[in-house]
Amino acid sequence: MAALNFGFNEPIVSYAGGNERIEASLLRLMGTIAIVTIRKDGKSYKRRVQLLGPSDESLEKDGFLHYRIPEELIEILQNSEVYARLKTQVMYCFESKYTLCLYEMTERRIGLEYKQTEEFTIEELRGLLNVPDGKLERFADLNKYCLKVATEEINKLCPFYVDFSPIKKGRKVERIAFHWFPKTSSGKRDAQILIDQHRIVRRAKLRGLAAELPLLLDFGTEPPEK
Repeated sequence: MAALNFGFNEPIVSYAGGNERIEASLLRLMGTIAIVTIRKDGKSYKRRVQLLGPSDESLEKDGFLHYRIPEELIEILQNSEVYARLKTQVMYCFESKYTLCLYEMTERRIGLEYKQTEEFTIEELRGLLNVPDGKLERFADLNKYCLKVATEEINKLCPFYVDFSPIKKGRKVERIAFHWFPKTSSGKRDAQILIDQHRIVRRAKLRGLAAELPLLLDFGTEPPEK
């Protein structure tokens, strides 16, 4: 099984055997970007960093898979109050790269007592959700492939609800209102139940599909005596 070194002196992980079973997860983590605000020399900066650094997979049958935790992420994990609140179990369940950014946005705001909405320009929201330049430039595309996808995942997996509503001037969307509010106890319980599901079942439910785990038969077991 994987051996993680959280001392951060040598942030290397090795995995012996069965690398193909975790390749999809590695690719998803390597392709996910975390965005946080940091302070350097008394000034504020926006830091973008991968959740997982480079990886080297041995091509030998019984080889190892080595991957590295980025030093910039280690610094955030050690010092950032925002990242301290991000729940690894929830983050790992996200299917969309935009959901992680939306999760962090909401975590920053969910504790505000007298505020449950905030307005952004489309460009401001694109930056907060780390939408690449040249992608999803039309609001219809941004809404369909980013906002709706991330909102649906958040609302099913997290202990709070989020929503976006366009603010128009004529036919043009000029600003977007972001709303957030905590779930009830039963809503939080339903989210945790979904998180605890096998990933095959959870992924199907997130997509509104029916899924069942495969039936495993152990032919090495003796049949029960009658």
